[in-house]
Amino acid sequence: MLLLVFSQPFFLLLEFKYKDMALTDILNTIQQDTDTQILEVQKAAEQQQGELQSELEKELAAKKQQLLGIFQHKCDKKVAQASWELTSRLQTAVLKKKQALIEQVFSVALEQLAELPEADYVKTVARLLTSLPELSKDAHIASAKGKEELNTKAVKEAGLALDNSKESVDSIGGFIIQTKEMNIDMTFESLIKSYRANSEAEVASILFA
Repeated sequence: MLLLVFSQPFFLLLEFKYKDMALTDILNTIQQDTDTQILEVQKAAEQQQGELQSELEKELAAKKQQLLGIFQHKCDKKVAQASWELTSRLQTAVLKKKQALIEQVFSVALEQLAELPEADYVKTVARLLTSLPELSKDAHIASAKGKEELNTKAVKEAGLALDNSKESVDSIGGFIIQTKEMNIDMTFESLIKSYRANSEAEVASILFA
């Protein structure tokens, strides 16, 4: 059983609004009005909830996009760094291989000089002697170990008068001219080293053109 208690003003209001209606009809009408208002409130709430959900989804999408952008930027930086490091390592490896090949070229040249037949060796040393500037009278020749006799022949072939030094040179070939003022290093190792310093770039361009 439904018990309704109304204050006097409220009762007068109901009486004015529903004066031509029975009490049961009044209650039904009030219930319908209440249900309508509840539906309207629910509808408004659902609409607000939908709008809020939409805004949250948009904000979330924007945050995701921002995070993806940051992540992508970091990934790009790491990829670029890794690419640079790989390229650097490859360039270093290639450079080392080129340097090793150049080293091999000059090593082979030195080996070929060391293996010259005696006649070719004498001619080579004689040419080196004749290419020298005019020597002082105190000049003498220090020969590579084991090449003293061949160097003596080369001196004669060059038409020079040079005394042999008592000291020999630790070299595969060639000689050192010694005077009071200076020494002229014409050992094969020194000649190859000097030639390499002046022509390594040219040799590299021929090898890697």
